[in-house]
Amino acid sequence: MNVWNAVSPLQKCDDTKPGKPGIEYADESWNPYTGCRNIENGNCNLGADCWAYSMAQRLKGRYGYDAEDPFKPTFHPDRLADPLKWRKPRRIAACFMGDIAYCPWEWLYRIKDTVSGLHEPYDKTIHRFYFLTKLPQGNVFKYRPWPENAWLGVSVSSHRDIWRIRQLKKTKARVKWVSFEPVEGPMGKLDLEGIDWVVIGAKTGRHKGAPRRKWVETIVATAAWEEIPIFIKPNLPGEWVLPYSDYPKFPSPEGSP
Repeated sequence: MNVWNAVSPLQKCDDTKPGKPGIEYADESWNPYTGCRNIENGNCNLGADCWAYSMAQRLKGRYGYDAEDPFKPTFHPDRLADPLKWRKPRRIAACFMGDIAYCPWEWLYRIKDTVSGLHEPYDKTIHRFYFLTKLPQGNVFKYRPWPENAWLGVSVSSHRDIWRIRQLKKTKARVKWVSFEPVEGPMGKLDLEGIDWVVIGAKTGRHKGAPRRKWVETIVATAAWEEIPIFIKPNLPGEWVLPYSDYPKFPSPEGSP
């Protein structure tokens, strides 16, 4: 069971409204860092389909993506200030057009500075930033402390990826979350103690398909036992999945509205 010991302004984000298509828990995408080192000949070395790689191929030669190798790790300093233009609190999918795990330190510092600069006192407008990786041993998880409005997460598709959750638990992030998307196999012995949020979804794109119902029910049951908020992506069959769309809740400071 999660216990929140500090007041947080993250409640200012409106979690009651739907997010953007494909990333329904986010309002905006922000990609000051794109690309990944784990792609060879168009295939992910981690054994997963990569929608970001496919998207980068369509954008090659445009919007800052290299014409020859659009998915090489790239820093886009011209995008750093974009969140400053958004005046209302937004839920932001940060660096989803790549894997930020091995983002060089000098780039990571500048990304973190933007996130930190938007972390104001509870009565001010702020944004929430979601970071997600398949490689939690990289720089992004070694860095500390991350500001409270940076939610750090790992992608887990089957029991082969469970080690990522163990690595995630070692971080000092205010919110630790797991994206079970796509669910591609059974999870085996799943320990979610210490995790703050769970997202579950199916495989999309060229090889789209629903996972087995039992695999999803195991994740839901484990998260519910730990009283972890669950967000179910709409790409799962609606007839056998409860429409969860929950987020971690934060207490309001005494005397505030």
